[in-house]
Amino acid sequence: MDFDPKALSNRLHSETDRAFIIVCGSLIEDRLRDTITLKLDEIGGDHTSLSARDDGQGHTFAQLIALGKMLGILDDKTIERIDLIRAVRNVSAHSLDAVDFDQPAIREAALAIIEPLTFDDRSDIRYAFGARCQVVGLMEREEDLWNEFVQKVAPAMQHLAKKFRKDC
Repeated sequence: MDFDPKALSNRLHSETDRAFIIVCGSLIEDRLRDTITLKLDEIGGDHTSLSARDDGQGHTFAQLIALGKMLGILDDKTIERIDLIRAVRNVSAHSLDAVDFDQPAIREAALAIIEPLTFDDRSDIRYAFGARCQVVGLMEREEDLWNEFVQKVAPAMQHLAKKFRKDC
């Protein structure tokens, strides 16, 4: 899968929070599957079952996370983060109720995912959640890239958000 963060961002801009969360989770799942495939190619392992099992179903997101850990692709901290993203995605996909970043459980999970950033505004949380998912989806230097985002981009984003709300 070719990953184009700008195209993803443009496509998701007008989506509901539910769709936004589902697509962000799916992005990570797809990237994890691709990364596992590359790792298995590298070590001479068979990856045909990653795309389909005998029953025609691919491996679940949870199974991919476990395989990523087993292959040394994911560290414990990244696994916790991805598993939380997976849980939020599953709630978004399977809930009959409305799902958005204003709901306490979704908000709380999103804030845990974007730590150390904190926001009160739903749109800021959504933006940071999407950015975090894109960084996690890169699967390489994830923690370093997120720290760089937190240090450089997030303060400017917080300043602009406060100014925008003040001006409105």
